[in-house]
Amino acid sequence: MTMEEKKEAERLRQQAIKDAEKARRNKYKNQDEEREVIRSSIRDKYKIDAPVNPDEEESEDEDDDGFSGQKKKEEVEEDPVEQAKALAEKQLNDAKQMAQEKCVLQ
Repeated sequence: MTMEEKKEAERLRQQAIKDAEKARRNKYKNQDEEREVIRSSIRDKYKIDAPVNPDEEESEDEDDDGFSGQKKKEEVEEDPVEQAKALAEKQLNDAKQMAQEKCVLQ
C-alpha cells in the first residue's frame, strides 16, 4: 500500500469507529427514553414526584467528533492552582475585613 492508501484506510477506519459509537449512543439513548416513558406512567399512576437528577442534563445529544473524553473549551475548568490562589485571597480579605470590624483605633 502506498502512503496515501494507508492514510485513506486509517481515515475510513476512524470514521467507522465514530459511526459505530454514534449508533451505540443513539441506541442506548432511545432505550433510556423508552424506560423513562414507562417510569413516568408508573409515577403518574402512583402519584410520585419525579426525582431531580442534574447528571441527566449532561450533553447527551452532543454531536461531536471526539468521543475519547476530550473536554470542549467551554467545559475546561480553571487551573487548580488558580482556584486555590483565589480561595486563599478571598479568605485573607475576609480575615482582614473581620479584623477591621473588631479592631478599631480610637
